Amino acid sequence: MFSLILKILKDKRISILGFSFASLGFLWMYVSLFPSFSKTGEQMLDYMKSFPEGLMKAFGMTDLASMFLNIENFLATEQFSIIWPLMLIFLVSAFAGASLSGEIEKGTIEYLLAKPISRLKLFFSRYFAGAAALMIFCIFSILTIAPLSKIYNVATVFKNHLIFGILALLFGMCIFSLTAFFSAIFSERSKTYMFSGGILICMYVFNILASLKDNLDFLKYFSFFHYYNVNQALTQGRIETLSWLVFLLSSALCAILAAYFFKKRDIAT
Repeated sequence: MFSLILKILKDKRISILGFSFASLGFLWMYVSLFPSFSKTGEQMLDYMKSFPEGLMKAFGMTDLASMFLNIENFLATEQFSIIWPLMLIFLVSAFAGASLSGEIEKGTIEYLLAKPISRLKLFFSRYFAGAAALMIFCIFSILTIAPLSKIYNVATVFKNHLIFGILALLFGMCIFSLTAFFSAIFSERSKTYMFSGGILICMYVFNILASLKDNLDFLKYFSFFHYYNVNQALTQGRIETLSWLVFLLSSALCAILAAYFFKKRDIAT
């Protein structure tokens, strides 16, 4: 199986490195801007306070005063709240969609199934390859905060980067597993992306509505984005127990169901 995983990673190296270097580029930009932003923090805060309160709350920007205290607070707001999660979602969704439903759609699944390996081994080789791709992306885009900060003489808390890296992996694996489930039951990538993307959009809307309306607060518990608490992980070095449970159980359930349906389904190309 290890050789299969390496082959998949080699075949997908362009997209993996493309996303990783793009994320690294954004990170480098924000780290380089932090010293100048921190010097003009008071003016920036006055400007940002003019934004609607509901909008700021929806995007997790409620504690503006701490935004320029250190690089972790700054990156939690500027890099890892919107831009980075979108890149992660695009990467893992594309990887999961192409791994099974993409092969069926192209008609190449018959070649793979003709090999002397079981369907489960075929599925999990692609699943673990996706996990490896996600880990590479996280290493490039999170664990490089410290060396980049050193270039600009910015103090960092590396332990918090590791904690956030774990949260990012859990969040990414949850989305990857969800997309892998739909990839295992559909024969077209368009359906895979439509269903997984639709669910994620609903979850994102739930999280925003919960932050705007007190009577809709319960909706946040149905959203992966609620448990992706970047501020808590990156600035405080903590991950809530509930986040661990939701991400791990959701990932495991989606992966098990995906493997089961892929093994049992009748694949016609």
